[in-house]
Amino acid sequence: MTTPQMEDIGVVWRGVAVPFGEGARVREPSGEIVEEYFDELSIAISGRPRGIPLLLGHDHRAAPAGTVDTSEIVPGVGLVAEGRLVGAPAEIEGWRARWQADLMTRLSIGFSHRGRQEWRRPRRPGDPPRVIRRGVSVAEVSLVTWPAYRSARVESLRQRTARSEKSQAFMEEAAAECAAVDARLAARRK
Repeated sequence: MTTPQMEDIGVVWRGVAVPFGEGARVREPSGEIVEEYFDELSIAISGRPRGIPLLLGHDHRAAPAGTVDTSEIVPGVGLVAEGRLVGAPAEIEGWRARWQADLMTRLSIGFSHRGRQEWRRPRRPGDPPRVIRRGVSVAEVSLVTWPAYRSARVESLRQRTARSEKSQAFMEEAAAECAAVDARLAARRK
């Protein structure tokens, strides 16, 4: 079995998907308006985005703009995600032009949460109650025009270059191991 050769080049984006300590007024599924916060304890390791789509405006029916490949909790900053843009060269150039014009440079997450949320009283009379999210699992990251959090945005774009020799050797070794496993499985089936 041969593995397809892929060029590991393209455009890589990086940005703050969810800032910590910044509040946003959102509507709960119950209809209640709350002031929502995230902090370093909000997103469990298993709930961090990796290998999920980068959507446009949370639209699950449209083709994704790219992928979220990695994410990390940066104390005092937020959930920082990185991924790739996908598409034809003209599409990717279109994204570069949009971002240079500061269009759709903001990020937003689609998530679910489990367990008890941390509720706090409103800051002032008439303000909504505050909730600090806990047990969050991120399902998708979206490019949006108007995010819930002002500082959630794409911060950098860079060109990914071809694989290094070391990376290429690792990929070839992994492909050889996969081929060996495939051969053993085929032998067992006989």
